[in-house]
Amino acid sequence: MFYWLPAGFLGGLGILYFLALLVRNFGRWLGGHARLQAIRTALGMACLPWLLLCCLLTASLFSGMDAAAVASFWPVFFVLFIYSYVLLLLSVMTVLGIGALRTTLTLAISFVVAFFLLSAIARVFFSPV
Repeated sequence: MFYWLPAGFLGGLGILYFLALLVRNFGRWLGGHARLQAIRTALGMACLPWLLLCCLLTASLFSGMDAAAVASFWPVFFVLFIYSYVLLLLSVMTVLGIGALRTTLTLAISFVVAFFLLSAIARVFFSPV
């Protein structure tokens, strides 16, 4: 019944390591220098509010509330989303030692590359034959 929990845990760790590798490599292109362990720590700690946001949204959706009641909490979710992104930006900016614009560009490039690469891999492995 809960077979997806270990898969989600292992998948999340794999994505964290992969994204840290991408952030380090693209950050080096833009003048940042950091160890991979420091980037993994920064990404992991900065993603904790995202975990809270996902848990709140999941709990509100699966608690039997109707969609209108969940939609009335949009200011809370919006503030948590902005707070989480700013925390992610500041932590990666501190670790890489570059400015906010370069860090934003580094994160954007890393997320785009990770999304397209992981979606291509998922399409190869999980598409019907």
